[in-house]
Amino acid sequence: MNYEIIKLSAQEISPEIINKLSFWANPILLESFAKRDELKYYYLCVIEHNKVVAAMPVFEKRKYGFKYIVQPYEYYYTPIDFFMSENLSLFRKQNHQLLILKALAHFLKKDFLKINIHTEIILHDIRAFKWAGFRINILYTYIKKINEHRSESLPKENRRLLKNKGKKELYISEYWNLDIYKELSKLMLNVKKRPLRQIQENYFPFLTDLHEKGLCSKYVVFKEHEPLAYLIVLFDQHKKIIYAFYSALKEVGKKKGANIFCFDYMLNTHHDYHTFDFTGANVENIAFFKSQFNCNLVSYFGISSRGIDKIIKKY
Repeated sequence: MNYEIIKLSAQEISPEIINKLSFWANPILLESFAKRDELKYYYLCVIEHNKVVAAMPVFEKRKYGFKYIVQPYEYYYTPIDFFMSENLSLFRKQNHQLLILKALAHFLKKDFLKINIHTEIILHDIRAFKWAGFRINILYTYIKKINEHRSESLPKENRRLLKNKGKKELYISEYWNLDIYKELSKLMLNVKKRPLRQIQENYFPFLTDLHEKGLCSKYVVFKEHEPLAYLIVLFDQHKKIIYAFYSALKEVGKKKGANIFCFDYMLNTHHDYHTFDFTGANVENIAFFKSQFNCNLVSYFGISSRGIDKIIKKY
């Protein structure tokens, strides 16, 4: 099969295709990330017989005349959406998909000096990228079926913390207040000795933008009037998936179980959604915390290339 790969903006893609795109390929979401990080975004569309059979969003930056594909901070997945006939047999569907990925892999290798993307968990076959010479890194996340969550199935220590939350006067508010976010983020970043990237001036407009677009909400755990922890989540209203996006916690909040309380609240109060994605289980201490919610561990892939050979070839 012969495929043509072209770069299209969201405005150049038909509404029919736009409506079929995954949550992480939603142009409204991509626009917010691109604006925050001053990147260019568009879609690599695979064309067969004048029809779009697959699309992949990319964020591009340029340096010294070279083009790079980057994975913005907190942009957890780069989806590759396929638009194939539902009447295809499993054999034909799998091979068609493999050939599309092979064409994409060779295009990326040829057109970009360096790429870094993380696939969605639903993409299991990345052989085409491996065959094309890309580096493959196995990554992990935890997912939880929301209707299967039971607070009483949590570890004993966490159940005790939840049982005593009333005595500790903990409660949750969904009030959107960025001043609280700033306070907790600065504190947490200072404790972990991380750079203050998360509290740059362009970051708060980014979160406000996502909130105004109806893509995210924030949940804050209070003791009386003191914020102890917060959790920001993204909502995929089509596939009914909630993605953990951001969280922060005061040390006193950790001792009182504010983070446990916050995640438990999310899983107990959003039964109109069916899956909660904890978006990552790749850092040891964070992975152990998330595993307490009796989640399923699933893998996805990091795909990257260095492009050093292309630099040598050019010069």
